Amino acid sequence: CLGIFPVGSIVKLNSKEIGIVVAVNHNNILRPKVRIIFDKNGVRIFEHKLCDLNIKKLSGEGYLKDIVSVVDPINAGLDPNSYVELLP
Repeated sequence: CLGIFPVGSIVKLNSKEIGIVVAVNHNNILRPKVRIIFDKNGVRIFEHKLCDLNIKKLSGEGYLKDIVSVVDPINAGLDPNSYVELLP
């Protein structure tokens, strides 16, 4: 299953964090697993936390985090090859 956000895609979340898609969620292809690589202030994170976008809020209404856009690594000055070690 390829998913809407293929593994290796760089995405911006509603939390303003930037991450790289590391796994497709086969139950909900719109909500992949993402490793956070930049915090909300744009600071690179070296302890890349895994974020499962399929996790719902405690209230059960909506999700904790959402993808708001796909980031073009070239325009953002990112080298996608530098994140290969984060991929499965």
